[in-house]
Amino acid sequence: MIPWPPLPKERHKRTNDVINKSIKRYLPQKILNFINSCDFNKKQDLIIICDMITRISIYRGKSKNKLGNKIYSNVFTEIPKYYFKDIITGSDNLSSAFSYLKDNSIVITDGTYHYHTNYKKCIGYKFNDSLISVVGTTTISDGCLVKRIIKNKNNRKMNISNSIKDYRKYFINNFKLRYEEAFKWVEDEYNLGIKGLKEGGPEWIECVNKYNYSAMSIHMIEDRDVFFKRNTTNGRIDTNLTNLRSELRQFIDIKDLRQIDIKNSQPIFLSLLLDSLLCGEMKFTKEKKSFMDKCFRGDLYEYIFSFFYKKTQKQLTRKEIKNIIFAIFYSKPGSYQKEKNIFKDIFPEILNWIEKRKGNNHEKFAIELQKMESSMCIDMILPLLHLNGISCFTVHDSWIVKQDDLDNALNIIKNSFMDKYGMIPSFSQEKLT
Repeated sequence: MIPWPPLPKERHKRTNDVINKSIKRYLPQKILNFINSCDFNKKQDLIIICDMITRISIYRGKSKNKLGNKIYSNVFTEIPKYYFKDIITGSDNLSSAFSYLKDNSIVITDGTYHYHTNYKKCIGYKFNDSLISVVGTTTISDGCLVKRIIKNKNNRKMNISNSIKDYRKYFINNFKLRYEEAFKWVEDEYNLGIKGLKEGGPEWIECVNKYNYSAMSIHMIEDRDVFFKRNTTNGRIDTNLTNLRSELRQFIDIKDLRQIDIKNSQPIFLSLLLDSLLCGEMKFTKEKKSFMDKCFRGDLYEYIFSFFYKKTQKQLTRKEIKNIIFAIFYSKPGSYQKEKNIFKDIFPEILNWIEKRKGNNHEKFAIELQKMESSMCIDMILPLLHLNGISCFTVHDSWIVKQDDLDNALNIIKNSFMDKYGMIPSFSQEKLT
């Protein structure tokens, strides 16, 4: 691609000034209508608060059902107060804006803040159910607010290795969607899903919030509000792509993309962890060999599916089985007992070891496997792909590459597993664009 010729310095400055004069924000249209017609003096403070609640509740606050699928209901989402203070300065300004929103029943809080040595609970926020609606677009034009938003975004940058910096640069410059096609797909899904639902009912709210989740994802990418950060807890890279619904990856604006996935990846890393312990604290048994063989062949989920069907007579999808396995691996001891009992009929030693490994901190076990994944997929494989001239996008345990690079990329990935672990998992290859 031929780059655009550089603009004169003076033109650059004026262009940046124009860009920084306003920033788009998104919030439910009914709330936006209220703000536009209200008599509050600093309306843009209200927009900041409502936009932040919308964004954070959509991306972080959504819980999951028993099968691991997102629940898009209107629930309280904890948000630290300093998130708002970073943008709206002056305690009186923030307090008066919050009071106005609460007095007019726009924002509802759970009213609880709790601090303990090992735990901190922030106040939870949500909108009045009657105001849930598809998101509308507005702008922040107050120069001071715009500068704080930009400054706040820039402050989120973190130290990353040079190889990851190369990927970050590639991602920010190249990750785009075919906007109109993506939005049409989301609108068609919404129009189909909303038919026959009672406005304001739980299913209706779910449908609207699901639309908002997808719409905001697309809007942010189109606005070039692109984020890229390394998760300090599990080592994963979080981006607009990892937050994007998988159905929308088909609209990435690069031709002939293929996605390479590790089949049943979390069980694979569990197997690798088991393998590293078999020479020490564990004994090698037929059950462990059977479990590991099925993981590396890539048919563990299909094997477990047949047992779940015999016990429950439910025709679950592969994704649902995958989510059940995740729940078994990562949930608190004692929870999901019905599912664990079925898994126990198949792999009693594996389940017993998992529950002991989790102990009183089930989240620590999940992080342990995610760290193994990110160490392999990001720290080892991603730099090797870059060194071999292969540009790609990553989604935790998968790589999105161009068709011309597919075979070379797959060989590098397989060789990396063989070099580090002496074993090669199975992979799937899906056409995206």
